[in-house]
Amino acid sequence: MIHTTRELEEIQKNFIEMEVKSFAREVIEFIDESPSTYHVVKNCSDILDENGFERIMPREKWEIKKGGKYFLKKSSSTIIAFTVGEDFDVKNGFKIFGAHTDSPCFRIKPNPEIVTENVVRLNTEVYGGPILSTWFDRPLSIAGRVIVKGENSFFPRTVKIKIDEPLLTIPNLAIHQNREVNNGVKIDKQNDVLPVISLINQNFEKEGYLERIILEKTGIKKEDIIVTEGGSEALTFAMLAICNPDDEVLIPEPFYSNYKSFLDISGAKIIPIPTDIKNDFALPKKEEIQKLINSKTKAILYSNPCNPTGKVYTEEEVKLLADLAVENDLFVIADEPYREFIYDDKDKHHSLLDIEKAKENVIIIDSVSKHYSACGARVGFLISKNKDFMTYMMKLCQARLAAPTVEQYAVANLMEAPREYFKEIKEIYRRRRDIIVNSLNNIEGVTCSTPKGAIYAFAKLPVESSEDFCKWLLTEFVYDNSTVMLAPGEGFYETEGLGKNEVRFSFCVGEDDIEKAMKVLEEALKVYKK
Repeated sequence: MIHTTRELEEIQKNFIEMEVKSFAREVIEFIDESPSTYHVVKNCSDILDENGFERIMPREKWEIKKGGKYFLKKSSSTIIAFTVGEDFDVKNGFKIFGAHTDSPCFRIKPNPEIVTENVVRLNTEVYGGPILSTWFDRPLSIAGRVIVKGENSFFPRTVKIKIDEPLLTIPNLAIHQNREVNNGVKIDKQNDVLPVISLINQNFEKEGYLERIILEKTGIKKEDIIVTEGGSEALTFAMLAICNPDDEVLIPEPFYSNYKSFLDISGAKIIPIPTDIKNDFALPKKEEIQKLINSKTKAILYSNPCNPTGKVYTEEEVKLLADLAVENDLFVIADEPYREFIYDDKDKHHSLLDIEKAKENVIIIDSVSKHYSACGARVGFLISKNKDFMTYMMKLCQARLAAPTVEQYAVANLMEAPREYFKEIKEIYRRRRDIIVNSLNNIEGVTCSTPKGAIYAFAKLPVESSEDFCKWLLTEFVYDNSTVMLAPGEGFYETEGLGKNEVRFSFCVGEDDIEKAMKVLEEALKVYKK
């Protein structure tokens, strides 16, 4: 087929129009799916991923190559993308093109609902430079991000919200209430543009409407978490809620010695689940644990990663404990203040919250001081989906009024710390751990398993009584004007006679101090054995 010049021009024109319309549709779809800055960044990120761009992290060393395509994000609200030419030479300099698109909106403030004369308005602040008059008398909705409880209490999840429903409106006053409306009236940003919740009359709700809408969209329930005065109070209250005098709680030993105190308050007894340093403190088989359960057994309690051993429970072990709890109608309590401190890539923290069938049996304990080295900030968390249990917990918490307010504000800000913080801290602790473990295993007669997490190492020493040895270190031994303070292992056991030749080490001091301490210990053992 042969076309005339005019026909070819017409075909070309139609093709260009199709391309323009197609591009316009893509732009409109992008805008429709990007109602907030956070959605824009997420959608741009997805497009860049699809087109072969590699994401780089601001705090990591960049391996930039010629011909490469890269992007980075900051705070979920900023994205930067760039390419490197095949012939790029840094000597010739480079060009940067930047663009900024404003996103005017009305930001919803915390606790935003204002009730006046049967009207509920949202307390908002104007962001950017909007033309205020264009926002009146039109259906409005809500989009943005919400910070919600995550698997780790100290690292909440960010959920993007896009509600495609007419929820709000900013009404103009009727003309007889404002006769100057057609004469150019100045709009008060503090009072005149507060949106009215449009569905309020339909649902007859005055308070908590916005919160309910968002919770429905995210699937999060605020009643699943209680703030306590540290993890210790959370554990103490949990024991009081669960146990009567002479009830029993199973705990893998060795265990955090203060568990004894928490159970003593409730009058309950510890039934130890035996583990051994020879197999890195792994749990025994299910049938062996089942033998320990009877009518008085109310719960299984464990720390993960473990204080004092640094044990990180495998997925199979966590499921085993969950199965035992469900099958025997027990609570299973995971004390997880060190969950962020797992040092090897092959090891991973597994949460009971991921096991759906056990959701009514699970209690999670967490503490802020361990995560952020904020000792003295008495703020902890207890998480459970068991409504009856949480009701009883709330009664106990109300009896002592509230966790300290100042510390709660501080914790809220600590939770904004970037993930890179933990990456750096973990690397520091990992180096310290390796120094301790390698040094101990090079000392004659000493056995130390490698802790997978937490900040402790547990070791056997060539002594009959670690308690006597620890006292001797503090009262009689000096090397290079120094000595070492250790925690005797016996205090971490319930079973009589265990832990007599074991000790706990902490690697929360600097590398130089650890190296010196290991040398002092080596010399001390030489003298003590004589």
